[in-house]
Amino acid sequence: MVVKMIEQYYRLGKADKALELSNRFAGDILAAVPFYMDFYDVAKSEFELCGNYIYFLTDTMKEHGDAEAAAEILQRFKEIIKSV
Repeated sequence: MVVKMIEQYYRLGKADKALELSNRFAGDILAAVPFYMDFYDVAKSEFELCGNYIYFLTDTMKEHGDAEAAAEILQRFKEIIKSV
């Protein structure tokens, strides 16, 4: 799983790589969220999985000192949900 890779980068002291991968992963997830919301009746589980990944990712980021970046990702997620 990508979040486990990110966590390993943090543990290896490569926070810059972890943050870069976190942002890429979050970007991919956030791009999919509106699609799943548009088809929520048939894509509820995929939408919920996206939310779970976002929260798992941001919790990992916070645990390793990237709370500000994690907050930005969560804010983007919440804005997408409100806008659709």
